[in-house]
Amino acid sequence: MTANAKPTIYWDNLLCKAQSITCDNSASDHPAQYLADWREYLKWRSSTAGYAEIKIDLGEAQEVDTIIIYGHNLGEVNAGRYLHTNYSDNGWAWREFEDIHSFPSSNDPVIFHKDSPVSARYWLVVFSGTDIAEISLIFLGKGMEFPCYAEAGFDPNRQELVLERVRSERGYLLGTTINYRRRRMTINFPYLPDSWVRDNFLRFWQEHIPKPFLFSWDRENHPEETYLVELAEPRLELPYNPIYRSLQLELEGRG
Repeated sequence: MTANAKPTIYWDNLLCKAQSITCDNSASDHPAQYLADWREYLKWRSSTAGYAEIKIDLGEAQEVDTIIIYGHNLGEVNAGRYLHTNYSDNGWAWREFEDIHSFPSSNDPVIFHKDSPVSARYWLVVFSGTDIAEISLIFLGKGMEFPCYAEAGFDPNRQELVLERVRSERGYLLGTTINYRRRRMTINFPYLPDSWVRDNFLRFWQEHIPKPFLFSWDRENHPEETYLVELAEPRLELPYNPIYRSLQLELEGRG
């Protein structure tokens, strides 16, 4: 097994700053602009089955080493088909960044690809399918990797069931409904250099919170366990300890 990657937050999504995001095969009420919205329930949807090109113009060349496709049904509609991610300096001569020749028969939670960084203005996500396709979010950019591993005791698979119970007047249980599965993670970093905090975490806090973000606890061995989360308690506390700074994050999202 490959050595674990350090935990990484993906928040600085270049799609959110793009000059344009277009797709000719988009349903009128599910436009391509939804791909840059952190609200998971807003999904881009193709208007017809078959071929689709999502074209992204960043306005100027920007460095990218990661693409994440989150909240999709491509495992169902693309079984045996393909997905390409390409980049270009001019919008017509394309080079390959990612190439998936075939999909599994069922959905993976996330499509995650990290490669050597490239700088380009234009990006193209191309795929074909046998049914209407849906995608909640495409992340394009670079992650904020923590400089150290999480403290022992971190559980990336912790979940809670959010239930609705109905009882009789005498207290007997009549039925239980699962509203949704809630993912909750507590992660501690006791030894963060002050320079990293100031150059990275404070920028994340000031420019992005309270919006959701993507969190990967080990992209090398478990890229599928990349989750869309938010800070359960958006509070900035990074005490010195005494040379390093410590941080505790309470992350919450749908399971």
